[in-house]
Amino acid sequence: MDTREIARNLGVSPEIAPYLPELLADIWALGSWPERIVDLLRPLDLPGPDTRVLEPGCGKGAVGIPVARDLGFQIRGVDTFAPFLEEARARAADAGVADRVCYEEGDMVAALDAGGDYDLAILAGVGATGGNVAGTVQRLRHAVRPGGYMILDDGFLTSADRIDWPGYEYYRNHAETVGALTRHGDRVIREVRIPLAEVKAHNARNNRVIAHRVEALSARHPEMAPAFRAFQQAELDECRVIEEETAAAIWLLQRT
Repeated sequence: MDTREIARNLGVSPEIAPYLPELLADIWALGSWPERIVDLLRPLDLPGPDTRVLEPGCGKGAVGIPVARDLGFQIRGVDTFAPFLEEARARAADAGVADRVCYEEGDMVAALDAGGDYDLAILAGVGATGGNVAGTVQRLRHAVRPGGYMILDDGFLTSADRIDWPGYEYYRNHAETVGALTRHGDRVIREVRIPLAEVKAHNARNNRVIAHRVEALSARHPEMAPAFRAFQQAELDECRVIEEETAAAIWLLQRT
């Protein structure tokens, strides 16, 4: 996959894409809440080694590795960005779960559309792969066996009816979001909302480490400094939108 397509998938300018591994080097969970996901899955009491999981948009393995480590599940992660996958494989080895995870470079939508009979599909911090929430669930359920489970780590609007921020155009209020989640007849087993204070603390920490990386990269590549600072500002602006207009939530669904 070329750099331009990778940049589009990651929501950054093409000139920034090669520097993302360093810009985001201090952030493992890219927009997801791994511990909450493990806690949601634990009560299901699924058989560890026999539970097959598809995680499209797996990033650096921040969700799949704890799921494999704590629950014993078998993880297949798919992502477009090779540097993130390299880190995921290294972290899996460090965590002692390299035999339970497989991280592949590829298109996450294609991985879902290929279908399958996975016991669980996890979409964490990736956004809508089907244009909206209902379309995304439809894609997830295509990869999951009847009676299997789906995790969607995303959010909903708390203020305006619509927002135009890139990547959040599909967000709707809570009632509309739950209606979209269940449109195909699937059951919401549990919903977990992330407290706003926790979201703000998470964002503040990430913005601090990004600022540090921007300064270091700008010193080494002064010709790129405006692009780095534009990236930093875009991250700050996105966090403002998240904190002021949305709520973070994770839904555990069971496919009919």
